[in-house]
Amino acid sequence: MRRRAIRSVLAACATLLGLAAPAALADTIRLRADAYCPTNCAPDAARPGYAVEIAREVFEAAGHRVEYDLLAWERAIADTRAGLYDGVIGAGPGEVPGFVLGVQPIGVWQLGVAVRRGDDLKLDPAAPFAGRVVGAVEGYGYGYGYGEQWLEDYIAEHGHDPERVQLLSGPTALASNLKKLVSGRVDCVPDSTGVLSYHAHELGLDDRLEVVPALSERSDVFIALSPANPRSAQWAALLDQGIAELRASGRLARILAAYGLEDWR
Repeated sequence: MRRRAIRSVLAACATLLGLAAPAALADTIRLRADAYCPTNCAPDAARPGYAVEIAREVFEAAGHRVEYDLLAWERAIADTRAGLYDGVIGAGPGEVPGFVLGVQPIGVWQLGVAVRRGDDLKLDPAAPFAGRVVGAVEGYGYGYGYGEQWLEDYIAEHGHDPERVQLLSGPTALASNLKKLVSGRVDCVPDSTGVLSYHAHELGLDDRLEVVPALSERSDVFIALSPANPRSAQWAALLDQGIAELRASGRLARILAAYGLEDWR
């Protein structure tokens, strides 16, 4: 009788587990990063960032839910490595050793400099900016881990000389620098080419500014997934497939166009 009762309980449990299995397949994927528009912006914004939109479309189509929020970059990497979160948005491979990366990047990073249209600036790290005034953001890391230390060295050396470098701080510093550029108070504004293009578009300055790429090669950036999560490889493969399908359908181009961008490929 005891064995029969145990079998009955086990059978009932198996039935309940079978009913619950489909729900268990739906994961909540927790993504974190510091704000870096247009890649990832405010979580509650109408346009939360093109990488956030891509992640939501890909994962939600597979039945998962994306939970995205802002977190200081170094903290986001450390906590995701520990498994507190599932992925960081916009990471270069060198920033996240050991993380799980797919084949498909979520974009590229390349240093660029915004100038007024018609400016014939030729970037040369050995003699940068040719006497022009640079509008930069105080404390900003322009190297991004991709060998652009020459720019950070230049800003550190001349940051106290307003005839060579003018520094602003705060969340609107880049937008303010671009407005200073248009008005002629500075001559160059460095940042990622995608970030500069996005902010110029948002400010309605596309026809007055152009972005000059730096001499360095472009570097892929990814949604880097936690090495502590056994599902990371599965999610990376899902992202690869989803990004490829969004590109083939034209949906990727439409997402990027809303941010004033084109396909990084």
